[in-house]
This record gives sequence, C-alpha cells and structure tokens, in this order.
Amino acid sequence: MLTLGIDLASQNENTAACLVEWSGGEVILRELLDRGSDDELVARMRAVRDAGGCIGIDAPFGWPEAYLAAMTSWREEGRFPATDSKELAFRLTDRKEYLAKKQPLSVSSDRIAYVAWRCARLLTRFFEGAPTSRLGPTVVEVYPGASMASWGLGAQGYKQSEPTRKKLLLELNAKGLRWRSDEAQQSALTRSEHLFDAFIASLSTRAFQIKRCDPIPAAHQAVAEREGWIMLPGASSLAKLA
Repeated sequence: MLTLGIDLASQNENTAACLVEWSGGEVILRELLDRGSDDELVARMRAVRDAGGCIGIDAPFGWPEAYLAAMTSWREEGRFPATDSKELAFRLTDRKEYLAKKQPLSVSSDRIAYVAWRCARLLTRFFEGAPTSRLGPTVVEVYPGASMASWGLGAQGYKQSEPTRKKLLLELNAKGLRWRSDEAQQSALTRSEHLFDAFIASLSTRAFQIKRCDPIPAAHQAVAEREGWIMLPGASSLAKLA
C-alpha cells in the first residue's frame, strides 16, 4: 500500500511531498518531492489513487460554517451576525478536537487562507469534475504538528531547528517505527522542514488508512463534510503503522 503526504504551501517553493510504501511489515520511503507544482502534485495523487493508496494533505479543506454564513449575511443583507469570534476564525475540527494538542491556524483570518485556496483548486482538479470528498477514503486532511503531539513526540521548535528534526527522526525509530531510506533522503528530511512535514503527513495518512485515527463524532459528521476534518492519529498508533 502507498501513502502520499503533502505539505502544501501557497507557493511551489515551500511545497513538498513524500511517498511511502507499506509492504509486509516494511516501511519504505520511495520518493521525496521538493518545490512541488500543482501539475506534479496532481500527477502523483492520481498515481497513488490508481494504485489503491491514500493521500494526506496538510492544508484546510474548508472554511468555518459561521464565517461563510456571516459573509453571506453581510453581503446580501448588510447585517453582520453576533457570532463568537472563535466560531468565525476556527472550524469545528479546530475548536473542538485539536486546540488542546496543537493550535491550528485560522483559515478565515490568517495567511493559511492562501493555502486553503490552493488546496481547493488542487482537489477540484484531482476529482476531475466530481464533488470533492473531504473525509476520504482517498484524500484526507492531516496536521503534522497535531499528529506528533498525539504520538508524544517533543516537536516544539522543529520547523526552525535541523537538530530537532534529526532528533525527532530518532524518536520515531525509538517508538517502534522502522523505515528504509538512503542517506540522501535522511539528510533531506533533516534539512527541510517542508519535506519533514510531508513525511509526517504520510505517516498520519497511514494511520487513517488502517483506521487508527480518532473517529469523527456522529454529531459532527455533517459539519465535517462541509468544513473538512483533521484526521488525528491515535496516541498508540505509531508502532502499529507497519
């Protein structure tokens, strides 16, 4: 089985992807893509889909329902509802499930909105005219920072620190994940925060693939289908990925 993790940015320069093969208990890092364009990403996404694999993207798959309703009311009626600012800024998945583990950025009031626009265009191309499915089974939303927090990894400051990324790779091994990669790949994961996040995104996608992510509460299902939902690996899932 294959998983493709994508660390999506608004520009190609900071976009990366990581393809991992899971076979017979082995974890094989097959490809790292740096500075990925939309054409390159869609081609790899379709190849993974056609092989029966799963794709995880580190980007919001939607916007808060309350925010969209407020914008519509303001545009159509000139009235802005008395909605709590947190409901305008954060989706249900951000507010209810993940803030205690790792604070997501606000897709409606932060620069991550640029990434969400690109993600929406990418998913539209990938689904080739069919409605976008935000909750799998082929493509899911992941959040590497929250995944590492769930796994109990000491990831604070990892985006700014090569030594921290190197330490985290060793921690993954110590917690039971063994993977095959060459020296150049190991160096690339340590050197680039974007390739590192793409690798963690691929591991998070595997957790979803084998049903080791926290389930979406039934009461939140309908909203999740419209806003998107971060698939968070269970705390004990890391050693079970292979």
